[in-house]
Amino acid sequence: GGNSTSGNGPSSSNGTAPAAHTGTFEPERVFVRGFAPYGCPVEQKLRREEYDELVKRRISKLPTRLRGEVEPGAPYALNHQITFKVAGGRKICDSVATSWRGMLEAEMLDVRGATENIKVSVEVSPARREKCKCFFTAVDALKAVGVREEQFVVCPRSLKLYTQKYTELGEVDQRGQWTWKEWGLQELKINKGDLDDKMQC
Repeated sequence: GGNSTSGNGPSSSNGTAPAAHTGTFEPERVFVRGFAPYGCPVEQKLRREEYDELVKRRISKLPTRLRGEVEPGAPYALNHQITFKVAGGRKICDSVATSWRGMLEAEMLDVRGATENIKVSVEVSPARREKCKCFFTAVDALKAVGVREEQFVVCPRSLKLYTQKYTELGEVDQRGQWTWKEWGLQELKINKGDLDDKMQC
């Protein structure tokens, strides 16, 4: 059956082995972001009391079957996101995230009265995180050589960049390396050597 094997849900010392040892990555965290972007003034970040109140409210709004699988993580030092530890692997993490996303769309779950720009995401694998880092390094490299944001299209899901005419500009390959596409660079009249100087992946 589809019953959870975690019994009464997580506790601070439930003794479960790290999911990474199973060979495939299993997420253990769900994040809520977007209410305090990097560089925002200190008053935009959550105070400790606000943080505690928000995490309780979010967990209480989950379906009963999921509530016992979720516990709040400690506030991040800069408080740019809210972290939840989730038992049960990808299936439960996805269910929690889907539930909260639905509430956000229905404007039933806010941060300081706002739902706009709030994002709910499931922890990604270290390999995916490295690929994303490489992707955003390429975006920064384009800007550093004078390409304006309106001149290219960003696709974070596929980790590809396109020109406005949807000519491929570059992508993260299977090995996690960035590859520039010659025809896209020609279209924007960019020298690949200039971009490579700005890349660290």
